[in-house]
Amino acid sequence: MAKKTVCVACGSETSVTRQFPYSELGGVSVDEVETLVCNEWRRALGQAAHDRAHQDRLVRALIAYALAPESPVRDLIAERRIHLGILMLGGHGLGREAIVAEFAALSQAARKVLGRIVDRDRATQLVNRINGKLQDVLRWPM
Repeated sequence: MAKKTVCVACGSETSVTRQFPYSELGGVSVDEVETLVCNEWRRALGQAAHDRAHQDRLVRALIAYALAPESPVRDLIAERRIHLGILMLGGHGLGREAIVAEFAALSQAARKVLGRIVDRDRATQLVNRINGKLQDVLRWPM
């Protein structure tokens, strides 16, 4: 039986079980990609970020958007999750530069994870869509 891992800040489980394979993600489920990206993002941000609420739904919304950017529903959800993320980070006292750094770390985490599970061209395409949405909403250079 596999050992369960939990977040040191909130106690939520950070491991995932394989469920439904998605060919557009190299046979990895959206749940798995979300968890992998969130874990990589937390690792990149370091211990100081562990006290803040996790933004798993933001990551999921960006992944879903990247898979189907033509969907107005996914577009709207991603946009609203980004705005919520900005509000949450601002509520923790982060200024503009720190917030941009958080989102840049998210982008790098997505690039790292997607680069391991899909071919380079597909990873670049998905990350470019994520970055485009972040830049469109943030209106800040990343």
